[in-house]
Amino acid sequence: MAFKGYAHLDASDMVPLDELPNVDSKLSTFLKRQGFGFTSPGTARYIYVNGATGDDNTGTGEAGAPYATIQAALNSIASTIYQGAYYIYVAAGTYIESLTAVPVMNAAANTGYGDGHIHIYGNGADPTQIVIKPPYGINFTSNNQLCRTVLEGVTLEGTAGQSTIGIDASAGRVILRDVILKNLLTAMNVYGEAYVQSLSFSTLTIDTNQGGSGGIVCEENSFTEFLGPVEIIGVGSTYVRVTTGAVFVHRYATMDMVGVGGSEVGLFVDKDGVVYIAAGWDMDAMQG
Repeated sequence: MAFKGYAHLDASDMVPLDELPNVDSKLSTFLKRQGFGFTSPGTARYIYVNGATGDDNTGTGEAGAPYATIQAALNSIASTIYQGAYYIYVAAGTYIESLTAVPVMNAAANTGYGDGHIHIYGNGADPTQIVIKPPYGINFTSNNQLCRTVLEGVTLEGTAGQSTIGIDASAGRVILRDVILKNLLTAMNVYGEAYVQSLSFSTLTIDTNQGGSGGIVCEENSFTEFLGPVEIIGVGSTYVRVTTGAVFVHRYATMDMVGVGGSEVGLFVDKDGVVYIAAGWDMDAMQG
């Protein structure tokens, strides 16, 4: 491991949780944000996507007239509403598209962390059934501070030789539940004011064969939080790199990093980066 920032562990390789509120003001600010429990979305809309039978031009998003692409479903959410919950149900298949989230918020609270959100449902039991493959560049972008997007049961898969990012979040909040990030040059790039959270009782899997690929990059004033198991397999360079951002691994989470025998670095903390580890980290075959 290489540390230039601050990684706080006790003698048992655990974070002293009673120190968290006073250790770092940046992390404390993030921890004060509301949790996942979207209890009162106000209104709810259900949107359906089916790549085999849907049509972006004639579809309405209803069960009997689905859209063909996930982006069409996202575009159908009126930006003037800014409230309520939107549930997008995606049928099994491969979707060749890049996604850009739209802002949804709780109008009454007037914050980006109320109950307004978008929830993209795939197949939680088998995320390989719904594969999103971007033709180029960024696969998923949360580019608005008011955006709260949940991804559940999907695989984000890149193409060999392309500089594809799986989760590229520069603002807002992205919540992951049973997601696979596969064959991406960078699995997750979290920066700006973004907040990315992988939920409890769900698995985040990063598996790539691209040369020089990276796992999780957290920088600027962003925060990445892991509450459930994380599996990182075969990344070509740095598995977790924290540069001025903050990463928190909860006590009941796990972080399994399996190297491929090259020059992989399991954890790199640089500049003003902050890492709090309250869980078991298994770094197998890491070189640094």
